[in-house]
Amino acid sequence: MWFRLFILVSIFGLGAKAQAQTCPPNFYWVKAHPRSEYARADGVSYSAAHVVGHCRSKSKTYDFWVEKFVNGRIDGWPHLKEQFKNWSSKEIELAINLLTEVPEFLWTNVAIYRASESATKGNPASSAKGVIVLYDSAFKKGGNLARYITHELGHEIFRNMSEFNMTTYRMAGGWIEK
Repeated sequence: MWFRLFILVSIFGLGAKAQAQTCPPNFYWVKAHPRSEYARADGVSYSAAHVVGHCRSKSKTYDFWVEKFVNGRIDGWPHLKEQFKNWSSKEIELAINLLTEVPEFLWTNVAIYRASESATKGNPASSAKGVIVLYDSAFKKGGNLARYITHELGHEIFRNMSEFNMTTYRMAGGWIEK
C-alpha cells in the first residue's frame, strides 16, 4: 500500500515539493521540466531535453536577480492592451542562467515582468524607468534573450546618468553635434 502511494506521489510530482525542502543551505530547487533548444550568447548550444529536478547551488547572479522577476501588471504601463502573464520557473531559470553573462556594471535595480506580445509588433522587450518587460518573442528559437535583457539594462543605465553624462554619451555616439 505505501509503495503504491510512493509511486503515485512520484509520478504526479508531489515528491518534488518534498525534495525541494531537502536542498542544503545555499542551494535552491529546480523543478523537473522540459527544456527547449537554445544557444547562450557565448555560442554554447543546448539541445532540447527533459531536465530532472535537482538542487542547484545559488550564485551571486541568482541572489541578485531572483527577486526581480515579478508577476502581474505594471501600474501606469502606457501600453494598456498588452497582456501580462506569470513567469514560469523554467523561464526564470533560463533568464538567470543567461544573466551570468551580463557584466556586473549593468546590474541595476529593475523589476522584470512577463507579457505576451508587445504593442510594437515583433518587439521582444520593452523598458521604462525601473522596469523591463520580456515578451513571448524573446523566448522563441533563434532569439537572443541575453542580448535583449542587456539592451534594456543599457536603457536603465542611461536613464540614471547625469545630464552631463547623457550629453557626453550622445555626442560620442554622434547623436548630437559637438
